[in-house]
Amino acid sequence: RNKEMASYASKDHVGRALSQINAGLKNDRDWKKRYKALEDLEKFVQGGADEDAFPGNFGACVTDLKISFATQLVDLRSEILRQACRCVSVMAEVLGDQMRGMATAMMPNLLAAASTVNKVIRGYAITATHNLIENVSSKNIILPIISTVRETKSKQMRPIVMEFLEACLANWSTKMLNRYAVEIENTVNFGLECPTAETRDAAARTFFLFLQHFPKKEKAVVARLPTRGAKIVERMRKSKGVTAKNASPASKSPPSSSKSGESTPKSRLSSSSSRITRP
Repeated sequence: RNKEMASYASKDHVGRALSQINAGLKNDRDWKKRYKALEDLEKFVQGGADEDAFPGNFGACVTDLKISFATQLVDLRSEILRQACRCVSVMAEVLGDQMRGMATAMMPNLLAAASTVNKVIRGYAITATHNLIENVSSKNIILPIISTVRETKSKQMRPIVMEFLEACLANWSTKMLNRYAVEIENTVNFGLECPTAETRDAAARTFFLFLQHFPKKEKAVVARLPTRGAKIVERMRKSKGVTAKNASPASKSPPSSSKSGESTPKSRLSSSSSRITRP
């Protein structure tokens, strides 16, 4: 066991293992080999969960894996996409912010999978995205979410991505979110004007989380609310007892207050990993 853990502490060992996995993911002729590579990736990341040096080594060696892994998230085979989503969840929980580099290539495909008409595949992608947001904070996650809220033509997709934005505010630090405060506020106001009730409700919850992060901006932010949005927010405030201090009525947990200004991954493969179950 000690020898095995020492190998995870070796950047060269991690690099060689990821190269082998990457070769399997690039096999376009045999989907079963790609599935095996995804299983190997999940097991490999789980194996390094207790080695403190592993996340950094993984992050330093993952460059070649980014595109080949992201491709699996839009594969037409549900088996491949399911296993890829499992990998996203496990990697997020073990690697934390060392997954930022992969998020650039991953997020567009995760959002595409979350918008599919196939309910099963959509469920895999939504769960993986929430696990990613809970453990990793990055502009490469929040900016695609913001743009999708505003640009998607799908009534089905917009409440889903608005809830992703809500999750960012529920899990990330104020320091991280402050960089995108204007974009977040504009997106929330956009959501409050949307025709679907689910989107408006998610936008209202996100609004209260925004006030919890930025209480000094409350007066100005409330004044900029669209007329319809102001009514929704006031109605929710009265019916749910929501204020800037207790934030979203959907959750009693306060937003992250990490001193580093970033999200903090859960204890490596802790209780949240038990939720990653095979359907």
